[in-house]
Parts: sequence; C-alpha cells; structure tokens
Amino acid sequence: MSEPSGLRDLSKMEFYKNAKRIRKDIDLWLIREFGIKKNPRSIRQIARDISEEDQKLIDGIYEKYGVNPNRAYNSEYPDWYLDDEKKLIKKYCNMLTFYIVQANKLHPNYDFEWEQRRKNQNDAIGIVQNLYVEIDHIKEMFDVSLKFTTDLMDALDREEDLIKGWRQSDNKRRKEKGSA
Repeated sequence: MSEPSGLRDLSKMEFYKNAKRIRKDIDLWLIREFGIKKNPRSIRQIARDISEEDQKLIDGIYEKYGVNPNRAYNSEYPDWYLDDEKKLIKKYCNMLTFYIVQANKLHPNYDFEWEQRRKNQNDAIGIVQNLYVEIDHIKEMFDVSLKFTTDLMDALDREEDLIKGWRQSDNKRRKEKGSA
C-alpha cells in the first residue's frame, strides 16, 4: 500500500521537476504576452494604430452590449519592450535548467568537483532570484493576473528552497566521504 503524498519524502529530483514546471508555466505566460492577452492572437495584432474614429465606433459597440472593451486594441507598450522582457525572462528560464543539469550530472569525488557542483547550484539560486525580480517588475508594469504571478513567485520560492536543500544534502555527503 502506498504512503499518503503528504508523508512521503521529497523526490531526489524535485528541484528539477519544479524547474521544468516553472519553465513551462513561464513559456505559456510569455506566449500570451505576460497574460495581457488571453491567447496568442489578439485584436492588437490585427488592428495596429487604429484611428480615433474607429476606436469610438468600437467603444460604442461594446457599450451597446454592456461590455468594457479594456482598450485591447491600443498598443500600450511597444513591441521592442515586450520582446526584450520576454527574451530576458526566457534566457533566465533556460539558464536555470542549464545550471541544475550541469550540477546534477557531476558525481563528485574530489574537492574541485564538489566546488563546481556547488557553484552551479549557487548560480541556479541566483537565476531564481533574478527571475523573481523580473516577474515582480512585470507585475508592476502590466495589469497581469495576481493569482498567476503569486503562484509563480511561490514556485520560485519553493525552487530556491529545494536547491538550497539539495546543496545542504551535498554538504552532508561531502563530509561523510571525508573529502572536505
């Protein structure tokens, strides 16, 4: 009979699984332009630089049916800004999984290997902190879902804790092997 999930020990690779989940969630978020768009295709992509007369016409149609248009057809942020932010966040996601994989593929026996593994773990923690700062910045800049960003920031906090726990278990193993 299996043990209830709340009583099980943490998987040895939980830090990796969590990082992959974060990366997937962020990728989907970036595809939707930080959650500004409900799907990858929006009216903003269809009608750029819409005239004021047409804006009034569209507003009138929305008003007639009691819907707030939220000015979705206005280009509030230039494409270059959105692209730069998306590239930076995507780069951090890629780096996070890179450092985790690099650290995990080392099976240290010598001091320099332990040090390299720890450096990769520290770099992964730094990337998590950079992602946290960028997500917080996006949250302040754009009108994005607080639920999503809160959940994402919680996942980032968890990832940092998981990597730190992994690093601590390495410290114990290193002392046991006597290579410290």
